Amino acid sequence: MKYAALLLSVCLAITGCASRSQISEDNPIKSISNLYNRNFIVAAPTYAGNIICGAPFFLIATAVANIHVTNKTETYTRFVNNIYFIPASICGTITGAIFIPVSYICKELPWDFDFKTTRNQSWNCE
Repeated sequence: MKYAALLLSVCLAITGCASRSQISEDNPIKSISNLYNRNFIVAAPTYAGNIICGAPFFLIATAVANIHVTNKTETYTRFVNNIYFIPASICGTITGAIFIPVSYICKELPWDFDFKTTRNQSWNCE
């Protein structure tokens, strides 16, 4: 059970551009990111790429985060998060890119989830 919780935590923590809620509206790459979560055809492979490439780096980030640091500043926290977020996002971007043109056969129904809730992960093609 302990390992299942760890695996679930890893899966939830390693999401890049597969979710519409992960990148803020004022970010200049938001319109590009929205291509990667427009529906399940592109979001699912993007999410799989995020997990596959991010998992080993998530373990490294967890180890780094557990090193005793007296003052964990915002810069330190960003550094630790970027240990896994950058490789996970790069791999998800590469994996999902080939599915963007195919995703236009279905209407836009964006995947939107975060660390606490799943608002939309529909597998419907309308």
